[in-house]
Amino acid sequence: GCLKSHEGRESNDGVKVAITRAIEAISAAGGGDSGGGGDDKIKNNPSAKYYISLSTVANSTGRSQPEVEAVVLRAIKKKLEDAGTIQIAPSKETADAARDTMKKRKMSGFYLAIAVDRFDYSNGNLRVKVKIGVFTYPGKSLLGNVDKTLTKEGVSSGDKSSEDQMLEMAAGLASEQFAQNASAFL
Repeated sequence: GCLKSHEGRESNDGVKVAITRAIEAISAAGGGDSGGGGDDKIKNNPSAKYYISLSTVANSTGRSQPEVEAVVLRAIKKKLEDAGTIQIAPSKETADAARDTMKKRKMSGFYLAIAVDRFDYSNGNLRVKVKIGVFTYPGKSLLGNVDKTLTKEGVSSGDKSSEDQMLEMAAGLASEQFAQNASAFL
């Protein structure tokens, strides 16, 4: 609570980022009052070449935002961290703080705008599409996109387990494709 109240009043961008990271780490560990469950923790990668800021998920699925966002962001963060060349930015970081971090660590920045299309249950199949728009960061000029569409056969409408499985796979594959080709967006 003390960190959160001080975060809004802090004028030094470096200190503000440190406070934000501390709040996210405490929340991810189950502390604080945000109810975080370990998915929000940002791992420090000192050898990162790319600094990545993630959007919230534009959710057209019809399911609740927290459900979809938890599955999609967890899969994306895992794939990006596993790539070994990426540092994920704090979610509430200012543009100036991002520029400072990237300059100090000599990293290129990307903003990933994440969207999930409405689930398609036609012909007894489930079709899931995850779209990732790739932008410069912090300037947010469009560079391109990475989309992944997956289909699972023999699925009844409203099968949340299959939806989660397909969302996780599609988000993971799209972010993995971005990570493998990040240098092509520069």
